[in-house]
Amino acid sequence: NWNFPKAHASKHIFTDVREKGAARNFSTRPNEKQHGPIKRAYRLQTNGKDIANQILRLDHMTLVSGLIRSRVDYLDEERRKAMLSERELEEEDLDDQSFGGHIHLGAPQHSLTLSQLEEENASKPAFAQFHKKLSLFLNNFLPAYNIPLPDGKTWLMLSA
Repeated sequence: NWNFPKAHASKHIFTDVREKGAARNFSTRPNEKQHGPIKRAYRLQTNGKDIANQILRLDHMTLVSGLIRSRVDYLDEERRKAMLSERELEEEDLDDQSFGGHIHLGAPQHSLTLSQLEEENASKPAFAQFHKKLSLFLNNFLPAYNIPLPDGKTWLMLSA
């Protein structure tokens, strides 16, 4: 089902709230916790003047320090691997380590062609002629975001 919220939908939020009122099944409470670091930075690290620039600078320093920390951690891990013997490296099974908590590299999935995908999901209407739907989506999406099609093509043709 390709019926999902559009990227520009947020432009209409204020008008919708004015015209229809606040949504009864929505809460801002989960998002409030994300303001904690900014509130702490405001309270502890600003002088109360020109706050926006100070908060942005603090936020920038936080992001940069996080990036530096991740690169140092990566370097430490690479050095640790370099010191291991070849046998120890094989025992570690490095291809099956989690990444970022949401993506799992080395997940046990077999490769599928589009025709195999369509055959395995023949009972689901969303997969009927999936290769054509995917082709149409890619041919519209990629140029819309200035992503060139491969090999300078003007239209992708995916076969099942």
